[in-house]
Amino acid sequence: MRRFPALVIAVLGTAVTLSACGSDSDGGDDGELGASGDFGEKPEITVPSGDPSEELVVEVLSEGDGAEVASGDFLVVNYLGQTWEPRDPADMPTDDPAAAGAEPTDEPTEESEGDAAEDSEGPVPYIFDNSYDRGEPVGFYVGVGQLIPGWDDGLVGQQVGSRVLLSIPPDQGYGAQEGHDLAEDTLLFVVDVIDAFNAERAISGDPVEDLPEDLPTVSGDGVEEPTIDFSSAGEPVTESTSHLLVAGDGPELGDNLVVKVVTASVETEEVAYSSWQESRVEVIPPTDVATIPGLAEALEGQLEGSRVLTRIAAADNPGADGAEGEPIVILIDVVGSY
Repeated sequence: MRRFPALVIAVLGTAVTLSACGSDSDGGDDGELGASGDFGEKPEITVPSGDPSEELVVEVLSEGDGAEVASGDFLVVNYLGQTWEPRDPADMPTDDPAAAGAEPTDEPTEESEGDAAEDSEGPVPYIFDNSYDRGEPVGFYVGVGQLIPGWDDGLVGQQVGSRVLLSIPPDQGYGAQEGHDLAEDTLLFVVDVIDAFNAERAISGDPVEDLPEDLPTVSGDGVEEPTIDFSSAGEPVTESTSHLLVAGDGPELGDNLVVKVVTASVETEEVAYSSWQESRVEVIPPTDVATIPGLAEALEGQLEGSRVLTRIAAADNPGADGAEGEPIVILIDVVGSY
């Protein structure tokens, strides 16, 4: 067991920059830049003839009615990325370049360069990446420099539930990354903003009864930071385990958990890390759910809004030298998932 707070944060290494301006558009029939399809559907981008703008262009194709995206939010989206200029199939990479910084996929997507090379003659639209064919959204922190400038600038300020079209010139895309396959391209993205998470998200549900008597006592609900009282707790556990404290009443859990956490030392009772104090959420991907003893079992069949208390034995929390560490507790509030 890794020493907390070493939860792996699932971040899509995308980098893009847009300005929060633009107009509503249906779509490209009049030769203008646009995209077909409704929110949640795989779009088809219409590219007009002529040269692209040298400035960032942001068009809200359909406006959502959810919360406004703020810098530092963990954003969950579906997206499709395409270059303004078409490419000859012979000039397309054999592997997806993953424009947003995602790991390249081994197989070409449904409308990828592999299909184009077999079925088309001459330049064709170059769709370099999209999440729709993969069948799952992606998540990342927005507005903090982890994305290309066009994404940071274009998505902060949008409302959850919006479909946004971005046209990103090279200097706000990958122009600074020498040797990048997309360094000289104007990039077009359609982005569906599914959700945005921050420290203001709170759990909701019903407290679990008949908990073990030797558990530390946890108080606090809503958006307030919970406190852990060790006065009634028994001796530190020798076998790590997790217990459900609150049964959430939200949607079903997805594979990736969006959480707020508190970790504390059993011996000193001091808080080592708090998402509330850091004003952020964390993400526990499926690989890390399995590394936290009993977490998967405690959350089996549960919903978003659940709260779990994990007690980590000293043997499962080794120090940097591999020696036995100290026993700790991890309080996990599942505020969302995807």
